[in-house]
Amino acid sequence: MQAGTTLTRGPLPPGVYWRRRLLLLVVAAVLVFVIAQLLGGGSNGKGGGPVAQQAGAVYSTSTESGSPTDPTTAGTVAAGPTYSTPTGHTTSTAPLVLAAPSGPCAPSDIKVVPSVPRAIAGSDVTINLALQTTKTAACTWDVDQHDIVVKIARHGTVLWTSQKCPAALPARSVVIRNVVPSIVTMVWNARFSTAGCRSDAGFVYPGTLGIYAATLGGEPGHAAFTLAVPTQQTVTASPTQTATSKATSTGTAKATSTATPKAR
Repeated sequence: MQAGTTLTRGPLPPGVYWRRRLLLLVVAAVLVFVIAQLLGGGSNGKGGGPVAQQAGAVYSTSTESGSPTDPTTAGTVAAGPTYSTPTGHTTSTAPLVLAAPSGPCAPSDIKVVPSVPRAIAGSDVTINLALQTTKTAACTWDVDQHDIVVKIARHGTVLWTSQKCPAALPARSVVIRNVVPSIVTMVWNARFSTAGCRSDAGFVYPGTLGIYAATLGGEPGHAAFTLAVPTQQTVTASPTQTATSKATSTGTAKATSTATPKAR
């Protein structure tokens, strides 16, 4: 009784105080459990939020960034839509859609940039003509010898011109745009151009040359290239061929000496 009196002091019986203490312990345990659940749920929610945003960002990027549109496909030239990433930065991921041709091109609206990737004297030379409009978004142009001129010169002297050899220009229709160039390929036979574009004209000597191209009233372009010296091919005779040639020459000499009568 002395121990019970020491732990429970008051006018009420000791059992009342023990029940109060037990109730306080239960309430404290419940509060600790509830707080632990709240803290645990909050951390899970924060950990899952960015993951969901990242997954959404990746999905939107992959669905919007498809393959580039084919140059001949109709469409409208416009900048791609913008997207907000989880970090708050705004980026543009959609590719440009090429414009559809609005009609025929005016030659004065076309700029030409020629280039020669590889040239060897005495062999056909491939010439690339990069065509691009300066104003119109997209239009259609028929390559015509009367609307475009290509010249090859050395130190200001014209060696070859499409005005004398118009057949070198390809007869084709091409869509030209102002955002990406359209490439037209032609072939130069590495010869001088003559009246009537004779096929037996002499070959142009190797060295540094200049190529110039322009449409009628359009922006001209030029580039320099090297007409390389052709590599000499070395033919090595086999031993059988050498022995045969020697035997043939010896037999011919003997036959000749036998058939010729001696002078007296």
